[in-house]
Amino acid sequence: WSSDVCSSDLALTLIEGSTVTLEAQASRPLASAELRTDGNSPNALKVAGDHFTAGPFRPIGPQRLALHWRDELGLDAAAPWALNLDVRPDAAPRVDFPEMSSEVSVLETDVLSLRAVALDDFGIRQVGYATEIPAADEGRPPVLNREWKAESPTPDQRQRQETFHFSPAVLKVPPGAFITLKALSTDYLPGRAPSESAAYRIQVIGLQGHAELMRQQLEAI
Repeated sequence: WSSDVCSSDLALTLIEGSTVTLEAQASRPLASAELRTDGNSPNALKVAGDHFTAGPFRPIGPQRLALHWRDELGLDAAAPWALNLDVRPDAAPRVDFPEMSSEVSVLETDVLSLRAVALDDFGIRQVGYATEIPAADEGRPPVLNREWKAESPTPDQRQRQETFHFSPAVLKVPPGAFITLKALSTDYLPGRAPSESAAYRIQVIGLQGHAELMRQQLEAI
C-alpha cells in the first residue's frame, strides 16, 4: 500500500480458534510499523524493506486492528489502516436429499438415484449417506452401511452436491424390508461427528409383490 492509504474499514470473519498473520507491502522502503488493538498500546512490527508482518496471533473475540507505518523518508501514513475481525463458532453443515419423499417404495431390482446437497458456513469436506437395514435373523442388530464421496478439492467449498446410486439387490436387502436412509456431511472442524439429514424410509418390494399390487389396483378401477 502507498503511504497515503485511506482509513476505510475492512472486515474479516474468522472461525473460533483461528490463527492470523498479516503481511503488507508499501510503495517504498519503511522505517517502522506498528499495530494497535482496540486502543491498547502499540506493538512494533517486523519490517524488512517495503514489507512488514503482524502476527501470528489468535483473536479470542471481535477486535478492531489499526496498522500504522512510517517510510524511510520519515513520512507517516495519512491514516491508520483499519481491520475489523469477527470471531464466531464454526456451525455444523446442513445436508439433505431435496428431491426425495420421506417414504418411498422401490422394486428389489431398482437402482435409485439419490442427490444429496450439503451447505456449510465455511467449507464442506465430504458428502455421503448412511443406511440402516434390518438383519436377516430376528433379534440381531440392524446392518449399518456408509458411503462417502472424495474430499472437496478446496476447503472453502460452501455448497456441494453429490449423486449416489442405491440398489437393494447390491446390498442384498430382501423384499418386504424397510430401510432407513440419511444424508451425511462433514466440514473441516476436527473431531466433529458427521451432520445427518432427517430419516427417509424405503420399502423394498419384490417382483411378485409388485405384480399383486398392480393386480389389486387394476381391479379397483
